[in-house]
Amino acid sequence: MISRLGIRGKLLLAGVVLTLAPLATVAVVVYRQNGKMTNAASVRTLEMAEKGLDDIGRGGQPGYPAIGRLKGLAELRGVEMALAHGARA
Repeated sequence: MISRLGIRGKLLLAGVVLTLAPLATVAVVVYRQNGKMTNAASVRTLEMAEKGLDDIGRGGQPGYPAIGRLKGLAELRGVEMALAHGARA
């Protein structure tokens, strides 16, 4: 089939192959790295959650770090909602 192509067809086919091969390689590498990063992020998130919520064993003000973080997140969500609502008006 390739032998029936003219010089233009052969050059076009070579150009397509030379373009798609590196793109496919990059896509595979990105897909694998994404999987690794997702796994690392979930493991790291669990580690941070365990460290942040171990208030009982500290003897300081129990619950403060976790409650303070949750309060801060709630305030940020409120600001986001206010900005989103204001942008629509």
